[in-house]
Amino acid sequence: MSKALKATETTQKNVFEKTNETKANAAMGFVNKFVINGEAVETAPKKVDVTINDKKLKLNCRIIPDNCTDTYSNSFNVPVKEKDVKVFYCKGGGVLAASLYVDGKLQYSGISMQGIFALVQALFGVDKLTVDRLYIASNVNRKKPAPANKATESVSTENAIAK
Repeated sequence: MSKALKATETTQKNVFEKTNETKANAAMGFVNKFVINGEAVETAPKKVDVTINDKKLKLNCRIIPDNCTDTYSNSFNVPVKEKDVKVFYCKGGGVLAASLYVDGKLQYSGISMQGIFALVQALFGVDKLTVDRLYIASNVNRKKPAPANKATESVSTENAIAK
């Protein structure tokens, strides 16, 4: 085999792998089915018990109803050393469900957001509060708390109260 032919084959292989990698990244998103430890689950459980690093977790499962019209989805990255951790979530029909990707591979899906917080903490040691803050920052549709009333200062006098 000539050097030119070998170089062409190597280039084609690299381009093909990069194209497939790009397609995989573009395809990542919320998946409305149950996936536990990278395996699809055919039944529709309400809860799933998993053990990660000797910690037992009870995860609430969620599926978005098929007939929902008012749905929205979003995502955020979780900063973890040497891992690419992404959370994609969708809300519809009063149900919020999420998918967890690690290094581009779907590991968990159809899980409540609280379950995702627990998974990220058990798998990577990232505090639940940190993941919750990332979720809140990524979610423009989340209900914002009502602004607090302005504080008023009262001064008492013998005959009247001045504000």
